[in-house]
Amino acid sequence: MMSHTTSYKSFLPPVKKIVPIIFVSGYLKKIIMKKIRIFYWITTGLFLLLMLFSSVSSLMAPAPAEAFFKSLNMPSYLISFLSVAKLLGVIAILVPGYPRLKEWAYAGLMFDLIGAMYCNYASGKTTAEWLPIIIFIALGFASYFLYHKKTAALPR
Repeated sequence: MMSHTTSYKSFLPPVKKIVPIIFVSGYLKKIIMKKIRIFYWITTGLFLLLMLFSSVSSLMAPAPAEAFFKSLNMPSYLISFLSVAKLLGVIAILVPGYPRLKEWAYAGLMFDLIGAMYCNYASGKTTAEWLPIIIFIALGFASYFLYHKKTAALPR
């Protein structure tokens, strides 16, 4: 049994030892968030550059795009529609704010890539011709995942 002279303060850790731990954890959180933002912008930049290149090249040089669509047995009128939709998706992801619009843009771009992979597969193209699309899909998923990691840490 404790005597009345023993202080309960002796059982508590001193405040000096707690403060650095809080400071270090806050510092580590800042470093982790900085890395998440860097990886987000790297993956998002690559993903959006690929989508932008795909869109602009189809709009600027419609003849090769039409030949490619004909090899997939697809109508050529989809070229301009898909190109404009990709441009709008890229813009929606780059514009700050509007989280619901970003969700739709990510979904639309992923539908485009998954549909492109399936169309290439279904038209009888070799695996080497359609399998690289998985890299673009992986970049899109990484960008989407890091977007949510980045926004979850923002103050509300």
